[in-house]
Amino acid sequence: MCPRRHLPLLVVLATLLTASAQAQVFYVKMDGTGSGTSWDDATGNLQAAIDAVEALNGGDVWVAAGIYVPDPGNNSFCLDSSVSLYGGFPASATNAATDSDELADRRPKENLTILSGDRNSDDVVDGVTELPTLASMQDNAARVLDISGAGGQASTRGRDTVIDGFTIEGGNADNDPGVEWDDQSGGGIRATIVGGEYRATYRLAIRNCEIARNRAGNHVYAGGDGGGIYVDGMDVLVEDSTIAQNAAGDGPDGADGDAGEPGSNGVSGGDGGGMIANYCDTVTIDHVRFDRNVAGNGGSGGDGGDSNTGDGGRGGDGAHGGSGGGLYLGGISTSITIMDSGFSRNQAGPAGEGGDGGDTSIDGGTGGDGGNGKGSDVANYTVSGCGGGLAIVDCYAEPTLITSSTFMENASGEAGQAGLGGYFAVAGGYPGLPGTSSGGGGEGGAIFLFDVQVTMQNTTVAMNKAAGNGGGIGVGLLGSGGLSATHTTVFGNTTDGQGGGLSASASYSHPPEEVSFYNSVFWANSTLATSTGALDSDIYSLYSGIAIANSILPNAPATVMVDGSCVFVDPQLKAFSANGGPTPTMAPNPGSPAIDATFLAAAKILATDQRGFPRDDSFPDAGAFELRGQASGVTMTAVTGTTAIATWTPGVWGHSVVFVRPDDPGDPKPVPSDGIIYNHDGHLGNGGYITSTPWSCVYAGTDASVAITDLTGRTKYTIMVCDTLTPDYVHNTEDATDNPLVFETATALAKATLVSPVHCPDEGATGPDGDNPIHGHSLIPEPAFVWDPPANSDGAEAQVWLDGTKIGDTAIDPIGFRCFDGTAWTDFPAVGGMPSGTQRLAFLRDQGGGEAEVIVQRAMPASEREWWVVTIANPQRSTSESDHWRFLVKPVTWEDGRPVAGITLVRKAQMDQLRDETNA
Repeated sequence: MCPRRHLPLLVVLATLLTASAQAQVFYVKMDGTGSGTSWDDATGNLQAAIDAVEALNGGDVWVAAGIYVPDPGNNSFCLDSSVSLYGGFPASATNAATDSDELADRRPKENLTILSGDRNSDDVVDGVTELPTLASMQDNAARVLDISGAGGQASTRGRDTVIDGFTIEGGNADNDPGVEWDDQSGGGIRATIVGGEYRATYRLAIRNCEIARNRAGNHVYAGGDGGGIYVDGMDVLVEDSTIAQNAAGDGPDGADGDAGEPGSNGVSGGDGGGMIANYCDTVTIDHVRFDRNVAGNGGSGGDGGDSNTGDGGRGGDGAHGGSGGGLYLGGISTSITIMDSGFSRNQAGPAGEGGDGGDTSIDGGTGGDGGNGKGSDVANYTVSGCGGGLAIVDCYAEPTLITSSTFMENASGEAGQAGLGGYFAVAGGYPGLPGTSSGGGGEGGAIFLFDVQVTMQNTTVAMNKAAGNGGGIGVGLLGSGGLSATHTTVFGNTTDGQGGGLSASASYSHPPEEVSFYNSVFWANSTLATSTGALDSDIYSLYSGIAIANSILPNAPATVMVDGSCVFVDPQLKAFSANGGPTPTMAPNPGSPAIDATFLAAAKILATDQRGFPRDDSFPDAGAFELRGQASGVTMTAVTGTTAIATWTPGVWGHSVVFVRPDDPGDPKPVPSDGIIYNHDGHLGNGGYITSTPWSCVYAGTDASVAITDLTGRTKYTIMVCDTLTPDYVHNTEDATDNPLVFETATALAKATLVSPVHCPDEGATGPDGDNPIHGHSLIPEPAFVWDPPANSDGAEAQVWLDGTKIGDTAIDPIGFRCFDGTAWTDFPAVGGMPSGTQRLAFLRDQGGGEAEVIVQRAMPASEREWWVVTIANPQRSTSESDHWRFLVKPVTWEDGRPVAGITLVRKAQMDQLRDETNA
C-alpha cells in the first residue's frame, strides 16, 4: 500500500490542522503556500490536504486547475474512503470570486486539473499503439491515486469517495516495489478494501474524469490488471468520464532452459486494459467512453535447452492473454449496469506462443518437444483474450443490464502458436514433437459473457473482430448464464472462427432462448474464410441455445432457432453517425424494411431507442434506432445581401435546429445564435450537437421559421433543418437529414469558384472601346459569365451572344435566361441583329465601369463533345473588329436539380493547351 507520513509532510499537516481543526473543505492551488483553509490561503501540497481531511474523519479537497505530481517520497497520492477530491476550479480562484465558491462553479473541461504520475513530463506515446511507451515511464509514480476502503469514523462509512473533475494520467504500476498480488495493478487508480472491512461499506464514485495513458505492471507472477482503474471489493460508479489509452500488464515470457532442461512457462497477461472491477456488490457505468485500451499479452514459453549429453529440453508453454480490453468485470454479486456508454478500438490481449524444443547432438538422442501455444477454449472453461471491448465473467449479479450503448471496432486476442520440436544433429537421433495450440483466438470481438445472465437493450455492436468465435458477441453457456437482447443492431462484424455477429459456446446441449434476440437486426457479419453472409456467418452455436425472433437477418442457420416472423432482407443501414444521444448510432436509409416494422413482437417493444428518443407507438422500427418524420419543406424568402428568412415544416419531435454553412470554406460563417462556432468535438450549446466544422447553428427551438442575419454578399450557402427531441440533441448534418437547400445572397451571384486557368488577361482587346475580360463562374445549379464594361465608357450597348450551333441546339431562345446589370435581374431584351449561327442573349447598356453579369438558368447539354461559345461585343464596331472571348463549358450531368460535377470554363484561344485540364 501507500508509503505514508514522511517527516516534511507531517510538519505541513500539523500546520493545516492547527489552522482549522473544524474545516471540512481544504483548498489546493499549484502556487499555494498557505494552510489550505480557503482559496486565498490555499496550500500547494495536495497530499497534505488529503491527510488533513483524513485526520478530521472525512471531508472534501477542492483543487484548482494545474498539474499535480506525487511528492518524490511517495509513489502515488494516497487517500482513504473518507476523502473526496473535486477538480475543475479556475487557477485564479479566490475567496471573493463567484466562479469558485460552489461545486457547481467547476468547469473541468476548461480548467484542466491534472493528477499526473509523469514526474519529469517526458512520457512518449507510441505512434502505432497510441499507448505511452514503457521505456519513457521508468521514472513515473507507480500510480496516480491509491484509495483504501478503511479509515474514518463509523459515521463516514457508506459515504461515497468521490473523484470528480480530473485528468488522471501517467501512472506506471510496474514501478511498485510491492510483492502483493495486486501491487502491479491500477496504474491510474487503485481502490481496494483493507483490514477485513465488509465490501458493501464503501463506494467509489468517479465523475467528469479522463483516466488516460496509464499502465499496469508486468509482474513476475501475472500481468497487472486494470491499466486505468483497478477496483477490488469496493462498489463503484463511473459516469460522464473517458477511459482511454491505458494498458494492463503483459505477462513475462518464460526463461529458456539450461542444457537439456525445459524452458519455463509464460505468465498470463492482465485483464481490463481500461478498467477492472472484481468482487464488488454493484458496478454502474453511465455515460463513459472506453477508447483504445488494451489488455495484457500472454507471455511466451521459454525455449528448451540444447544438449550435448542427452535429449533436448521441452519448450515452455505460452500463457493466456488478458480479457476485457476496455472493461473487465468479475465476481460481481448484486447488480451491473452499463448505460449510454461507448466502447471503441479496445483490444484484448493475445496469448503467448509455445517455446521451441531444445536440440540434441548425441547418437540416439531426441530433440525436446515444443511447448504448447495457449488460447481460448470457452467450452472447456478456458478464457483467453476474450471481449475486446467488454468481458463479464463469473458474475451472479441480477440484474446485469447493457443498454443504450455502442461497441465499435474492438478486437479480441489472437491464439498463441505452438513451439517447434527440437532437432537431432547426428544419425540415429530423433526429432522432438511440435507443441499443440491448446485453444483458439479470443471470443467476442466486442462483448464476451461467461456464466452471467445479461439483458441487452437498444445497443449497437458493429465493425468488431474476433480471432475466435463471435465477431461481435461471444457467450459462454456453461452454467446459469445467458443473454436476452431486444432492439439490438449487430452489423458488419468479422471473425476468424464462426459467427461473425454472435456465437454461443457450450460443452453440452442447451435449451433454446438461453440466448435470445427480439426486434433486432443482424446483417453484413462474416467469417474471414468466406467474407460473405453465408450460413453461420452471422450467428453460430455448436449446440442449440440461440433463438432469434421478429428480427432482420440474412439466413436461418441450422443450429439456431429462427422464428417465422423474421425477415430476410437488407436493412439498408447508414454508417455510424452522431445522430443525437450520447453514442453514435446507425440510422436506416429511407425505404429500409427496419422502418415501421410490422413484424415486431409487441411485448418486446421498448419505449425509446438507443438515443432516448420515443419510439413510434404504432409501428416502431427494428434495431436500436427509431427513425421518425424529419423536418421538411425548407424555403428561403426575403433574401438580400446580408439577411434571409428560412421557413420549414417541423418533424414529429417538435424541436428544430437550423444549421447554415458557406459552400466556399473560405467565406465567413454566419454568426451562430449563441455566439459559438460549433466544431468537430461536438460543442454543446444553444444549437445542440454538430459534427462538421463549416456549420453554424442559427436557431434551436420549436418555431418553424428564423431570420438569418449577418450573411455575406455574393456568397452561396447551404441550409439544413434538423428535427430533434430536445435542443440538446440533433442529427448529424451529413447523414441524418434529407432536406439540404442551397441559396445565394441576392446582391449578386455567388463568388466565382473557377476562372480561366490564365485568369483572363485582357489580351486580344483592341481600341479604346475593347471589353475587359470575361470571367467564368462555376455555380450550382447554373453557369454564369461576368465581364467588366470598358473603363472608357462611351454609352454604347454591349451584347452577349451564344453560339447555338456548337451545342447542337438551333432553337435556343432567350426565355429562361436572365441577366443582372449591376442593379437588378431582368429578362433578356428581345432584340435582333445577331451574327449568323448565334443566339443573342443579352443587350445591355454600357455601365461605364463596374460589373455586368449574365446567368444561364437552364440545364447544360449532356454531351461531352459540345460546348458553348460566348461573345461579348461592342455593336459600334464591325463584326470583324468585335472583341469576343470564347469559353469551353464542360457539360455537367444533372440529377435532382443538382449537378454531380462542377462546371469548368476555359478560354477558347487556349483550348488546345488546356484541353487536359478541362477534361480532368
